[in-house]
Amino acid sequence: MRNAESDIQSAKVHLFKAQTNCPYWHGVFGGLYLPHLRYAIYQHLIAAENIIDQIEKKKWSFQHYDFDCDGAEELIFGNEMINIYIKPSSGGSVFELDYKPKCINIMNTMQRRKEAYHRRLKNASIQKTGEHQSIHNIVVSKENDIDKYLFYDWHARYSLLDHFFALDTKIENVYKCCYQEYGDFINQPYQWEKIQKEECLIIALFREAHLWQPDCPKKISVKKIIKLNKDSSNVDITYQITNLHNARVKFNFGAEFNFSFLSGASADRYYKLNNGRIKLENANLNNINSIQNVRNVSLIDEWFGIEVSIESIDNFTLWTFPIETISNSEAGFERIYQNSAVIPKWEFSLNPNETKIIKLNYDIERL
Repeated sequence: MRNAESDIQSAKVHLFKAQTNCPYWHGVFGGLYLPHLRYAIYQHLIAAENIIDQIEKKKWSFQHYDFDCDGAEELIFGNEMINIYIKPSSGGSVFELDYKPKCINIMNTMQRRKEAYHRRLKNASIQKTGEHQSIHNIVVSKENDIDKYLFYDWHARYSLLDHFFALDTKIENVYKCCYQEYGDFINQPYQWEKIQKEECLIIALFREAHLWQPDCPKKISVKKIIKLNKDSSNVDITYQITNLHNARVKFNFGAEFNFSFLSGASADRYYKLNNGRIKLENANLNNINSIQNVRNVSLIDEWFGIEVSIESIDNFTLWTFPIETISNSEAGFERIYQNSAVIPKWEFSLNPNETKIIKLNYDIERL
């Protein structure tokens, strides 16, 4: 009993540490926009949860309720290694993935949003030395022409986002979030069902909608099956895309993932492709890449000591680019690396009632 009480007290301490106010709002000292502050909050929350799970000897968990009080229910399930948070109401996407051995949320991401002070950047001259003015009014930038990085996302930077791109879509336009999305899947509701087995837990998400291509709308369905294996950080993901239109349909499909590792330019955080067989001129996580004939992409963080990998049976074109926000702080406007977008992409042509199956494997390993 004494050990249990001591463990509960330790969990409370972690919970209290996670209640420091700075990362929960955007103040003049960075606040929410500073990823290392959000990381610390998740670290303590996950540590507290780990302790309680050990006390309760919890091996599997599944819950569905309105986790974030937005009026729609979320799905939360996991094992001793990872927790997966899914938002069926917004693209059937994954908005949090906790790797419990390291107490880290791999998807500690941010959406690029308009801030009122962004208007000042367009007309403000870069000041080399500040004058005596209110901290709320100062217009100083840490780099020249920082306004050229002002891009805004029309959707949250979650994972398992189902894109249907025009065939001529360029990665530069996707990076800037100024491209044409043919599908209405990204932030729209999916239905779901749970299948519990002894060795795994399966969540199936599905939606019927349209591709709004120039000639006419074309009905298709997307089903994605997420299989979490027992006592493992290994996740199998299967897509089933079916053409419900009465004629042949051609499109580019991309499954977007977003991962956060605190720094995009550090030498100890980088991409590895096809188990190192494809060499990148610049492998940093803040680099924009478009590479063909990829089967495996890994994001390696030597500081955290983890490797996150996505593997497919079929070759794909890989798009990667950084998500960077422009925020104001006591030192002026600054560009902050938030996370890396990773999009495996395929070009398909489907006959009526034909189904394309894509199999992905997602894994997290300690280095």
